Amino acid sequence: MSVWHIASLLVHVPSLRVKAFIDAVGQIPGLEYAARHDDGRVILLAEAESAQLLAEQLSRVEAMPGVLSARLVYHHCEPGLQQPLENDIDADPA
Repeated sequence: MSVWHIASLLVHVPSLRVKAFIDAVGQIPGLEYAARHDDGRVILLAEAESAQLLAEQLSRVEAMPGVLSARLVYHHCEPGLQQPLENDIDADPA
């Protein structure tokens, strides 16, 4: 049985680097920008096929230029999924 890992990360970057950071995050598979605060805090959503891949995503974020800190805030394992969840609330269930 396959397990899909879904997580959120709290990242702190200098407020002047937030836009560049968000642009760079878009280049990392499985990571998605969710929200930010004017003080440089950014929330990311992460999806991965394994805990190891999730840890690698976190490590990549921590190593990005300007990152002051990056923390795993939430982690959920969803059994039985073969692919990432789609953020499509308007989808027709039929």
